[in-house]
Amino acid sequence: MAAHGAGQAARLSFAFACVALTFATRSEASDAWGGSLAVTTDYVYRGLSQSGGEPAIQGGLYAQPATGWTIGVWASTVQLGRNADTSAEVDLYLARSWAMGSDWDARVGLTHYAYPNDNLPLQYDYDELIASVSYRQRVTATATWSPKMSRYGAGRVARDREAASYELTYLQPVIGAWSFGAGAGYYDLEDLFDTGYWYWNAGFLYSWQRLQVDLAYIDADHTVYRLYGYRAGGGRWSAALTWRF
Repeated sequence: MAAHGAGQAARLSFAFACVALTFATRSEASDAWGGSLAVTTDYVYRGLSQSGGEPAIQGGLYAQPATGWTIGVWASTVQLGRNADTSAEVDLYLARSWAMGSDWDARVGLTHYAYPNDNLPLQYDYDELIASVSYRQRVTATATWSPKMSRYGAGRVARDREAASYELTYLQPVIGAWSFGAGAGYYDLEDLFDTGYWYWNAGFLYSWQRLQVDLAYIDADHTVYRLYGYRAGGGRWSAALTWRF
């Protein structure tokens, strides 16, 4: 998850749309600049496939010009609709992080989501504000707000409406390089479509040096089908391979 937020825009894969915030915060804190390249079997964000259930190639770069500040760009191949030529998502983000004692971390940021070759009359580009709090980089709560979003859904067109999301994720080292991650969230689309939906994921991560493998099961409630159809939602497995540099 994205995912899409200051932390989530730095995401390395979308096998864990929610848990990625924790890894992004940890990796960005150690270097003045860096990036990642990834391939995933399905780009899923907030319970929705952004790649039409097909594989996606992703990559990003970030820099830290000053202590606590991060700027970056992240991109992925996408397929947002059968009648759309949109094939890329490019996210630009700026974030500020703080350590609050030895156990707590906080982060706020702004992300602009762009779809440069979108040929549909309804433009998908939007901005999102993000705030998150993490306890020992194990439990993370995140809230986002988009002031002006336009979408097709449930046979309707919604233009320049507000949207918000609320997520809670958990990450637990298991043994060696293995970790277990799980997350759940609610996407509030009341201003767009008079409803919202729940989404969740759970799975395992394996890290070895600069490589990471993610395997997760991702699902959302049946409101997703009513809004976007079966192609976009539904329970599914997603696997990703990521190389950090």
